[in-house]
Amino acid sequence: MSKKKWTEDEEVYLEYYLYGDPAEGERETNYNAAAEFLEVPIGKISKKAAKMRVKNKDIGHVRRPFTEREIEFIKRFYAKKPAEDIANYLGRLPGTIINKANNLGLTKRNKISDYDEQIRELAKKGHYRTEIARMLGLKKNSVIAYINKNGISCSHASKDVSQKHWREDEWKRHHIAKNYKM
Repeated sequence: MSKKKWTEDEEVYLEYYLYGDPAEGERETNYNAAAEFLEVPIGKISKKAAKMRVKNKDIGHVRRPFTEREIEFIKRFYAKKPAEDIANYLGRLPGTIINKANNLGLTKRNKISDYDEQIRELAKKGHYRTEIARMLGLKKNSVIAYINKNGISCSHASKDVSQKHWREDEWKRHHIAKNYKM
């Protein structure tokens, strides 16, 4: 497999195309159009852009802007759901979600004790610890520790139930990754 030798014109075009002035409408927000114009795979564009950033620290990263729908989704669920879950749903990285939430002034101030009434209610109804964590959008280990610390009577999930949830999670992650488009 031969390496592509980038011409000076291609490098100038790529720098202008990817990192031009967004106010002037000169900046592309993804690599697809540049790859199509230069007739090279997107991966080559991505690698070349990374090398260009090493040489010139002023060259930034191409970022996909958030849509209004995504912003509303983050506002609605950031305090309740882990950033990883939101990121998986939106097809973004968790760090990107956290940064956007911080820019929007959102915080995760909820303590697990804020969910005490709900945890006790769900445990009384016979839900398993892992189910309670899922239903409330909390981390499983936090819910288990809270239940143990406060002496709440709650049963463990059977092995079959745990494996079923694990399989469902893996299936979701697989399909999100499979359908993610750069």
